[in-house]
Amino acid sequence: FEIALAVDALILTLALASRTLSALKERDQAKVDLVRADTAYQREQLLADFVRKLQSVITDDENVDVSREMDGLFFESINRIIHVVEVMVLTMNGGKAQYRCLGRNKVMGRLFMQVFNQQMPQFMKDCRSGLITRRNIRGFPDARERYQYLLVPVKTREEMDFCLLLLIPQEQYLDRDMVSGLREFVEKAVHARMDAENMEQLHYSARYDDLTGVLNRASMESRVARLLTQCAEGGKGLALAFVDVDHFKKLNDGMGHDFGDLCLKMLCRIMQQVLPKGGQIGRFGGDEFLVLFPGLDYGEASQLMEKLNPALAVASKREKTVLSVSIGIADCLSGQRITMAELFKQADMSLYAAKAAGRAQVGPRVAKAKTGK
Repeated sequence: FEIALAVDALILTLALASRTLSALKERDQAKVDLVRADTAYQREQLLADFVRKLQSVITDDENVDVSREMDGLFFESINRIIHVVEVMVLTMNGGKAQYRCLGRNKVMGRLFMQVFNQQMPQFMKDCRSGLITRRNIRGFPDARERYQYLLVPVKTREEMDFCLLLLIPQEQYLDRDMVSGLREFVEKAVHARMDAENMEQLHYSARYDDLTGVLNRASMESRVARLLTQCAEGGKGLALAFVDVDHFKKLNDGMGHDFGDLCLKMLCRIMQQVLPKGGQIGRFGGDEFLVLFPGLDYGEASQLMEKLNPALAVASKREKTVLSVSIGIADCLSGQRITMAELFKQADMSLYAAKAAGRAQVGPRVAKAKTGK
């Protein structure tokens, strides 16, 4: 009887132990599931943040290198999931490979490209496999650190269009959930980037002149209005110039519209060489251009624009013509209140004075509008 009781007690103890072990496993699995759910939620939040920042880049009228800004956002987002030293985009185009690095560390980018060129067959083989691959990098030209690359194929439009190559430290921890989550994020982010690029094309067409590639009139007027508001509130001053091609109608009629278009493009190219950093060029209409000089006054803008005709004369000789421009300049000093119409009128009067004086020169400063408080 005592033996039977002992056996029953042992069986009960084993059953309780088994039940306890099962409960512990369920608890641990619940913790794992909770962590996965929390990580997935964080990735969705990261993706939403990435999309918002993309939209901000697109709608930022001051941004002159949208593609570079998008690359930087992509790199930063990936770096919040896994520590990366550099990220390379590898695009498969038939039998050729096109690639670029997204990070801002130019030294690491060049080293990564150097290794890629040396070991391209292996990289291409891994990319065509369609599988996430992690390999040590042989012969990386930096003896202080050891690196691996993580290759993440990206599917778009039901095809394997390109891969991401992530340069990571060799000791970087990775598990299956982290890798699969990274791939899911990357594919969604790539689609968001593609949509943003399509939106940027539309936004670009609305902001820039098709022929010359400089800003259009609406974009320039928007900038002038914003700068005048800042100026009235005590911000930095502003000078602007009207640039008009001398005898352009005669040139257009005599040499043809294609040659006239070529001259306008050449003028914009020369102006971009003359302008300081921060200067902006816009096509105001026909052969007339508007140039903005934030932070400068009439005298400073005049000195810069005096260089335009000599540079234009040298460049136009190559096209077997003589191209010159008349320039009118007006300014708004810090704290001064002036409307855009008044500022344009002053620049226009300066322009006509330059034409009346024989063209190919900068017009004089004209009377200013009254200042207000």
